[in-house]
Amino acid sequence: MIEIELRHLNTLRLFHIALTILILFVIISILLLINKNMSHTRVKTTYAVEGPYASTEIVKLYCHHNHSCDIVSFYDENGTVTSMVFSEWETNNNLWDAMNRLWYPYKDKWGDKLKDGVEYYNEIGD
Repeated sequence: MIEIELRHLNTLRLFHIALTILILFVIISILLLINKNMSHTRVKTTYAVEGPYASTEIVKLYCHHNHSCDIVSFYDENGTVTSMVFSEWETNNNLWDAMNRLWYPYKDKWGDKLKDGVEYYNEIGD
């Protein structure tokens, strides 16, 4: 009789330990997810690139704000860091305008509604 009670007690202890580990795993996962979303902002927009014979091509520009170390990076659709080379400044939808939209992507305060033409992304290329 005592042997059976000890087995049940050991089973309950193992169950308690497993349940505690599971709860800790869930809490840590939630905290990591919250931290990931709070320390990074990923936004994208499109802009026009001048092509041959007065043509234009619409390309995507991705912007990653890393709030943990205050770095802002711009990428093209292939994930390559956008070079800061400009042929001329025009006040239309060019690279400068796209970077300006993504540098501060919100209409009002940070985290509010995005500016027109700006949207969130999860992976570069989507």
